[in-house]
Amino acid sequence: MQTLATELRRQLRQTVVEARDIAEIGARKALKALAVPHHEPYGHLTCEQRVLRKRLRAHARHLGDGVDARTGTHSIDHLVHECAYEHWHGMLFARFLAENHLLIEPDTMISITLAECEDLAKEEGIDKWALAARFAHRMLPQVFRPDHPLFDVKFAREHRLILEGLLDALPAEVFTATDSLGWVYQFWQTRKKDEVNRSEGKIGADELSAVTQLFTEPYMVRFLLHNSLGAWWADRHPDKTCPVNLSHLRRSEDGMPAAGVFEGWPECLSKFRLLDPCCGSGHFLVAAFLMLVPMRMALERLNAADAVDAVLRENIHGLELDRRCVAIAAFALALEAWRFPDAGGFRRLPKLDLAWCGQPVVGKKDEWLALAEGDSRLEVAMELLYDTFRDAPVLGSLIDPARSISKDVLTAGFEDMRPLLESALRDQAGNEEWGETAIAASGLADTARMLAGTYHAVLTNVPYLGREKHTPRLRAFCETNHPLSKHDLATVFLERILTLCGTVGDAILVLPQYWLFLARYRGFREKLLKKRKWRLLATLGPRAFEAITGEVVNTCLAFIGSSQPSSDDRGFSWIDASKGKDRGGKEALLSAKTMLTLSQAEQLANPDSVIGYQVDQSLPLLESVAYCHQGLATSDNAQFVFNFWELPRLVGGWEPFQFAPESTAQVSGCSHILLWDDGCGRYARHAKALKEEGRLGGWKSGHGAWGSRGIAINRMGDLPVSLYFGTKFDCNVAVLVPNERQDIPSIWEYCKSPEYAKSVRNLNSKLSVTNATLAKVPYDSSRWNKQKPVRTKDIFGLETTDPTQWAFHGNPRHSLAPLQTGVARLLGYRWPIETGLDVELSQNAEIWFRQAKDWAHSQTTMESYA
Repeated sequence: MQTLATELRRQLRQTVVEARDIAEIGARKALKALAVPHHEPYGHLTCEQRVLRKRLRAHARHLGDGVDARTGTHSIDHLVHECAYEHWHGMLFARFLAENHLLIEPDTMISITLAECEDLAKEEGIDKWALAARFAHRMLPQVFRPDHPLFDVKFAREHRLILEGLLDALPAEVFTATDSLGWVYQFWQTRKKDEVNRSEGKIGADELSAVTQLFTEPYMVRFLLHNSLGAWWADRHPDKTCPVNLSHLRRSEDGMPAAGVFEGWPECLSKFRLLDPCCGSGHFLVAAFLMLVPMRMALERLNAADAVDAVLRENIHGLELDRRCVAIAAFALALEAWRFPDAGGFRRLPKLDLAWCGQPVVGKKDEWLALAEGDSRLEVAMELLYDTFRDAPVLGSLIDPARSISKDVLTAGFEDMRPLLESALRDQAGNEEWGETAIAASGLADTARMLAGTYHAVLTNVPYLGREKHTPRLRAFCETNHPLSKHDLATVFLERILTLCGTVGDAILVLPQYWLFLARYRGFREKLLKKRKWRLLATLGPRAFEAITGEVVNTCLAFIGSSQPSSDDRGFSWIDASKGKDRGGKEALLSAKTMLTLSQAEQLANPDSVIGYQVDQSLPLLESVAYCHQGLATSDNAQFVFNFWELPRLVGGWEPFQFAPESTAQVSGCSHILLWDDGCGRYARHAKALKEEGRLGGWKSGHGAWGSRGIAINRMGDLPVSLYFGTKFDCNVAVLVPNERQDIPSIWEYCKSPEYAKSVRNLNSKLSVTNATLAKVPYDSSRWNKQKPVRTKDIFGLETTDPTQWAFHGNPRHSLAPLQTGVARLLGYRWPIETGLDVELSQNAEIWFRQAKDWAHSQTTMESYA
């Protein structure tokens, strides 16, 4: 399987991004020329153009565009996007077909080259890409709706020429790589995704697909499939060589597959059902297809063509929120089916079981009920269908028809619905609104059937979206239906997917790994550990995706069965590949890293039931002797937080404000001051105003630590620490205050040791650690008491030679920057300690401070001249 080279991927990305811009400009101008947004047809439009305009407006309403009741103008944003998509992808898919020798001329039913297509196009007086796209449309009725009104929209010549030039410039290798189609949609959404992320707003139906689509790395797909389908083969047919190279299959010491044997799966693959509920552009489905076809050929003695048809008809199912992704997934499967060795090339394929689960329910309920033509049972089914999918553009595969639709309606009702809808389409062929409604209802009936089904393997890369980005509707749905997993769309999907697994299926997923350790997921973890069978967990950490740089996504691969854990609790396999520096390193660790076996019951005994945390559980936790406080967030540091040297002295309501330590030292992060005003000044009024709007909480967080001594911990990175002196402190700092003051020296020794940061990171690998987590590590008080300094006063007293800290004594002789310190003194500047800041100094700092104070009395400053 040849994947796309990095340079070719970069070129494809640039081409697709530019093509979308041009296609949308061309689509908007073409639709305006047909008066689609205008309140009435233009006088010069022909009868055919007027009919097309009506069809386009009806279709636009079913996409979510609306009519202004006052002016009659029609919004066309959704229609423009779909028009641009259909035109560009018609050309693009034609090029894919041609480069794979699969572009079929419909009269002769033989494949033609693009050069031959150009000759045929000249005979018809059109350009080659228009003709090639027309051929592609006929070949792919499930990808391109044959009667789609958008195919009758003509782009202006200048826009067509630019699009054709972009397509011609792409090398042929782009169209023969196995993963190119998977990248196409992600690149199509690039600019939209960037715009949405910059806006920092809530993610609704129009933004959800763009933001959550993430192309899954091929090594992840291989690992998931080899350790599920491959493990099934290894158990059921140990005496037969698998026709697929199971390069990523992991085995336990006893030789058994590390993920188990999937005992609930059928013995015969003809009964095996696999679903990707977030199928995107079909990456997982294609990979599963390419495994299942040779497996079924070997086991059932099928020829290639029959095996291809059987897998498409019986095994592969996909759901997707975005209709454009469904089209790409359908094309990707068809392309692989046609170019599978010895399968016969192009031919009509079985209907692909792919459905658009984000289809909006548009129109009045009465219009839907009218399709039942008086049949009361079908009328009930239509009403339930309408109500169930009302929020489909936001919820997609999260919709569970079984919650609202009885089993008999789900089966018999929807089966009877199909011929009725087909009849309605024939009878109302000239009625644009009825036609669109019947098409929508037919699609939703398919979606409901798939969402109500159960599957042996549910395989996907779930969408990642934190709760703070959820729209009110999505937030309310998650709160009501998934209270334990509501904090991220990814974990909500995990919970929903387990219902799709029925009683014997398995969830085989790419997930963010935060839910394995964050405290807010504790209840969800406990539920899964107690009620579901864990098989295999691989933690990848950051930098697992080549397309995502930095630490943005921490990822894991999880195999979790829907069945109850076994009574003997043999445990599940765990591979920690998080130390891999890039995707290549992580892939190598997945294949070679020593596996550990973790007991589900023992995970429940971990602090907060954290998964994969291995420590000496005989030791008490640090939280038993200290409490960790969260700091405050002003929401406007530019207004309320200054560097201390920006003011001559701390007066007028300004107080020391401790920031996160930059490095481990007794004094660090002490460069700032806060306009506190005794908690009743300008900052307090600002905070309370925002709080009334629900935009700010915790404006005085950490007050329980104020006035106490402790340890300040940077919540990011390597967790550097410093001493805490009782001041207000920032939200990026967590302050650990011991229950007993005399414990500070020993806890300080522990926290500044590498062992502390390692223990925390074993518990929580997220870039930013919560304050609660920082105290949930084991603490051996007797050990660290022996390592505390003899003179504990040096711990309680401040001492720093850094003049950028407000705890600096002011003596240039004991300064990291003596020249700058001396010049500042000559100009009359005095450090906060010298101007009245009351803090406890170490013995050395006390001496240095007095020396500086004596010099101040014996010299003439710039202030005295003034």
